[in-house]
Amino acid sequence: MHQPLLQWEPSANALPTEQLYSLAANEQETLSVRNNALRALTRLGVKMPVDFLFDLLQQGDTELYMITENALAAQGENIPLTYILSWLEDANPLNGSVLRYYAITLAGYMGENAPVKLLLTLFDHPVDLKRDRREAAQALAKLGAYAPLDEMLARLHNADGDICPAMFHALSNMPLYAPVNIFVQALEDDDSEIKSIADDALSELVRKAPARLIEFARDDTRPIVRNQVLEALEKLGENASLDIALASLEDPATRFEAMHTLSELKVDISTLIPLETFLHYTSEDRIFNDVELTLLAQYGSQISLDLLLKNIGNTTAAKILYQTYPEVFRDRIAPHAEAILRGAPVSGIFTMFMRQRVAATIGQIGRATPEVLNLLIDLLDDPYWETRMEAARSLGAIHRNIPDRAIRRLLELRHDPQSNQVSQAADAALAQILSYENGMEDE
Repeated sequence: MHQPLLQWEPSANALPTEQLYSLAANEQETLSVRNNALRALTRLGVKMPVDFLFDLLQQGDTELYMITENALAAQGENIPLTYILSWLEDANPLNGSVLRYYAITLAGYMGENAPVKLLLTLFDHPVDLKRDRREAAQALAKLGAYAPLDEMLARLHNADGDICPAMFHALSNMPLYAPVNIFVQALEDDDSEIKSIADDALSELVRKAPARLIEFARDDTRPIVRNQVLEALEKLGENASLDIALASLEDPATRFEAMHTLSELKVDISTLIPLETFLHYTSEDRIFNDVELTLLAQYGSQISLDLLLKNIGNTTAAKILYQTYPEVFRDRIAPHAEAILRGAPVSGIFTMFMRQRVAATIGQIGRATPEVLNLLIDLLDDPYWETRMEAARSLGAIHRNIPDRAIRRLLELRHDPQSNQVSQAADAALAQILSYENGMEDE
C-alpha cells in the first residue's frame, strides 16, 4: 500500500518528506518498506537530519545500515563529533560493536573536524584489535589533505619493526600526500602483502601524478622501480624526458618496457639510435615482437630484406616489406598467400601460416584425438606468437582432458615475452580448462 509514495518523483508539489521519515523510522514496518523510504528520501535529494539517521543506526537492523551509513557520510563535516565520541567510549572494543565500527568509519568523512587524535590512539591500544586498526587507518586515509601525515608515518611500523599493513594500506590510498620512498622501499619487503600494496600504490601514482614518481625515482635503476617510471613517462606524453627510456634499453630486464614506452610516445627512434645498435638490443637472430617491429619500421629502407623475410609471419613485418620492397612482396609473398587461401601446400617460412590454420581449425571442432591434441600442445612452442596464440585458444575451446604438460606450458605463456595477446589467450584457456575440471562449466 506504500508503493505510490515510495515511487514518488520530484515535482512542483510539496515533498512528502514527513511521511517518508515516518515510514523509515517506524520499527513496526517491514525492513523492505523502511529501506525503500530511505532510498526515496535520498533520490529526492533530501538532506536528512543527522539525529534521525543516528537513531536508525542505533536500532540495530543490519539491512538499514548501508543506506543509512551512505546518507550520514554525505553529511561530511556536519557529522556531530559528540556521536562519534560517545559511540567509541560506550562501546566495548572487544564486543565488535556495530556502532563502534560506524563511529570510526564516519570519522573519515568529517574533513578538518575529524577526531584525528582519537583515531590515532586506536593504534596505541593495548589490545591488538585488527578491525579497529584497519578501519581507523582507512578513515585517516579518507581525510586526504587533513590527514595527520607525520603521525601516521610515526605509526607505520609495529613494535617489532615490521610494517603495519593497515597503516601502510591507508598511506597507499594517499599517493598524492604520502612519501614516495616508503612505497619504493617496500617493493622488496619480505611480506608479499606489503609488496603488493606498494606496487598498487605506485601504479596509482603513475595514474594520478606520474611526474612525482619520476622526480623521486628517475635515478633508481632497479627493474622493479624502473618499469614503473617508464609507465609514468608514457602518461606524461609529449612532455616526457627520453633519456630514461633510452638508458633503459641497455638493461635486458627493462628493455621491453622501454621499447613499449618509446613506441607509445611515438618517438622516431631511427634518429636517436643507429640501426646496428637497435638490432643489438633486439637480438637479430630471433623473431621480433610487435613493439620491436613497430620501432624497426622507422628505419625504412635501412632494414635488410633478409630480416623482414625472417619475420614475415608477423603482420607488421609483412606491412613493412610491402611498403619498403613492394616488388619482392608481389613476387615472393603474394603467390604463397594465394596458395594458402586455396589450401595448397607451401614450404619454408610459409608453413607457419598453415600451422596457424591447423591450430585454429582444431579449436573450431572443439574435440581432438590424443594424437591431434599432442600436435596442438607442440604448437605452444612455435617460434611465431600468432601460432602460440591460436594453439592456446584452441586448448581453451577443447578444455576437456587437457594433459598436465599443456597446463604447465600455458602457465608459462601467461608471461609470454613476445606478445600480450599470447598471455591473454593462455590466461583465458587456463580459466576454461580449470573451470571444467572444477565442475563450474554450464551444462
